[in-house]
Amino acid sequence: MKPQTFFSPAALATLLSMATSIDAQTSGEACCDLLSKAGLGQRLFNSSSEIYVSTESTYWSLDNANQAPKCIFMPQTTEEVATAVKALTGPAVSSVHTKKTCNKGCKFAVRGAGHMFNAGANNIHDGVTIDFSNMNTTTYHADRSIASIEPGTRWGAVYTELAKYETMVLGGRASTVGVSGLILGGGNSFYSSQRGFACDGVANFEVVLADGSIVNANASNEHADLYRALKGGSSNFGIVTRFDLNTFTAPATLWGGTIGFAASAGAQLISTLQKFVSVLGDEGHRSDSAIIFWTYTQGGGVSEPIIISALHNVEGQVDAPGLSDFLTIPGNVSFAMRTDSLVGFTDELEVARGSYNSWRTLAFKNNGEVMTYAVETYNTMIKEFEAEAPNLGFTAQCMFQGLSVNQFKQAAVHGGNSLGLDDRTENLIMFLGMLAYKDPSLESLVNAKMTAWVDEIKKFAASKGADDEYLFLNYADLSQSPLRSYGEKNLAFMKGVADKYDPRGVFQLNVPGGFKLSKA
Repeated sequence: MKPQTFFSPAALATLLSMATSIDAQTSGEACCDLLSKAGLGQRLFNSSSEIYVSTESTYWSLDNANQAPKCIFMPQTTEEVATAVKALTGPAVSSVHTKKTCNKGCKFAVRGAGHMFNAGANNIHDGVTIDFSNMNTTTYHADRSIASIEPGTRWGAVYTELAKYETMVLGGRASTVGVSGLILGGGNSFYSSQRGFACDGVANFEVVLADGSIVNANASNEHADLYRALKGGSSNFGIVTRFDLNTFTAPATLWGGTIGFAASAGAQLISTLQKFVSVLGDEGHRSDSAIIFWTYTQGGGVSEPIIISALHNVEGQVDAPGLSDFLTIPGNVSFAMRTDSLVGFTDELEVARGSYNSWRTLAFKNNGEVMTYAVETYNTMIKEFEAEAPNLGFTAQCMFQGLSVNQFKQAAVHGGNSLGLDDRTENLIMFLGMLAYKDPSLESLVNAKMTAWVDEIKKFAASKGADDEYLFLNYADLSQSPLRSYGEKNLAFMKGVADKYDPRGVFQLNVPGGFKLSKA
């Protein structure tokens, strides 16, 4: 199918007339003016607008809430997105849009729901932010078993809509996380041991390319390479304006919840998780999920971390046998296991917004010694922060969850993905270290300690023969390289796809936020 373009002759003439007035380092104000001249003025909001102010306040992380774009563009249709991309990358700045100098044109960011924590991933200082807050619908097509979801939608809204039809999709585990960022980063789900990563549930992407053309990418058309690359390849190829997800029948309620433990239960929880992960994905062990995490808040009134286990059975089986070992660990300090809707459980796993955030991720083999070492070094880091930054106002977490070989195998069944896990022959532990804090002046200290912590864990895992290169992009810090962790073959594939669909490098240079193939 020939790509569609949406750029009227009148708008084109206007932009051409402006070409001499746009200097090589196109200013944010000039780029906003380009959008206005292209007929998009009703969708533009600057810092004097109440909509601008309220929209900036809804970012999950302060790292992005404080970026201050020159204007926010809030489209309502795919065609408007295409017009905007053409305006920002088209004739008026064509003189600077060679592969080497593309970065001198208009700079812009793309926001789905605004949950990604890395600074600049979904907002941009002094540039243009394309904000999908007004493209947030979920439409169920029963005749095709497809849910068409717009990029500004959050998972809680998706699940609420699909519950009306007693159907489900592979999606996120926290209700305010956005559809777009989660899927393009790979995405993990309560259903992943059965059905794969969230990206494996995509049947089709509607994409606006760097030249403003619109294509559909799926496993059976001429854009199958783009389809595969988008599944884990993030914001390197175009702007996805619709996700068509495969739906499946699932029970209306799940069974699960959270159990809190004192730190003294740590060793037993680690051994229980190790046993759980050892059979995860095997026949009869695909309906359960388990996450355990240590959490500590400075000034929270306790002297040591508490441990939370988040346990779920997607078949709604009360007291699920696969989770029984967690249920019998003595000494819990809270118990919230129950039958509930998916929305109820994703609301429970929400993390409050309004902090600066530093995250790091790793993967390693299912090794209890490595998990124990990660917790020991986590406790050491907490003590260091208490001594060196008593007013940091931080919450620190150390989290483990399992990834199964059966989960990895689902990629091949659904047109492939970019994650590079199809050759793994044993289950893995995915680690996440999180630190939320209030004082931005201590950013350098926070990042130095977080990096040192994760480097120690990785070195220890390697010493035990347990290290794995995979990095889950949704959890990764910009100091890490998740795209490279997919392996050289997949990295080369993604770079080839980016060169094919974006030969000028717009999504490498003019959209600088997030993880870029050009820097991998």
